[in-house]
Amino acid sequence: MKDTTASLTPQVIKNIAFRSHSTIKSFISFFDIPNSEQVIWDLKMRLRLRAIDKQLFDVVKPLFVYSEDIYIGSLIEKVVCKYENHERDIDAMVIEFRKALRELVGNNAMDYQSVYKMQLVHVANRVLLSLAEKYPFNDSDFLTYDAIADDVQIVVTTGHQFNIYSLLEYNNKRPLRAEESPLAIRSLFNPLTNNFFSTHDSFKIIKKAEELGIKDRIFALGDQGYLPEDEFMQQAQQNIEPENPNQQLRF
Repeated sequence: MKDTTASLTPQVIKNIAFRSHSTIKSFISFFDIPNSEQVIWDLKMRLRLRAIDKQLFDVVKPLFVYSEDIYIGSLIEKVVCKYENHERDIDAMVIEFRKALRELVGNNAMDYQSVYKMQLVHVANRVLLSLAEKYPFNDSDFLTYDAIADDVQIVVTTGHQFNIYSLLEYNNKRPLRAEESPLAIRSLFNPLTNNFFSTHDSFKIIKKAEELGIKDRIFALGDQGYLPEDEFMQQAQQNIEPENPNQQLRF
């Protein structure tokens, strides 16, 4: 049997996305798929983003589970429409996704009353970490300027990567910040953003230290470390995304 996948170049995929609206609609109508207009939009956005850059598409693909969300849907469409007909500036696209997702997380991270928002924040954090892995801000350790080995690498949602040994050494030796009381328990601080790590990132750093057997190098943590809500956070991180017809549309 002839392999037809080789002919699916970005331009061919783009043409399919733009010219097959009626065909896709007829197919969806024939099989009586609910919410057909949303499914059509979702499929076309996937095709168009994939045509721009497959690696970036693979990174942000989890967002399509929530493409019916106004914020997520608008973000995807904005980025696709802005960059598909101009120079494909992947770095600029990454910045747009990262900025919007960090705003989403910042606005909803502490809303423990809404399971939907917790799941949305969880997926946004997953994508932010994937963006940090594929498109990190920094290529070397902030203390030694050496390359960071995979076994000691920790990536965070801000887009930075660290050697966890250097990061813990810095936090143990750094002076107190003006907003930190000498009597209070210190929090993990990100030297590359000049701000404290989010609860999500601090939790990830602690888990990495546990895996490497160096948890004893972490000073006692306060608000950004082990919280009373940790068990709740763990459950939130393990949440399974709700059933959604978009989940069936995967490449």
